[in-house]
Amino acid sequence: MKKETGKALKDEVITKAMKRMEFTWDPISASLYRCAEAAHSVGFIQKDADLKGIYDLGLLEEVLKEKNLPALAKQ
Repeated sequence: MKKETGKALKDEVITKAMKRMEFTWDPISASLYRCAEAAHSVGFIQKDADLKGIYDLGLLEEVLKEKNLPALAKQ
């Protein structure tokens, strides 16, 4: 933030924000589709975005299975 805006956040703000963070390997692909729909509905983009095939999560799913980690949420 400081590099981009010239102003740093207070440590308390960062500490509070980090407590609400949840790190995940899941790209939550449904969120991209919702953002595209919202951008279209407000006229930011003129036609529906064709996002078919934008994600190829096959390799990630293989690694998760190999490591016995939870599968990605089905969107």
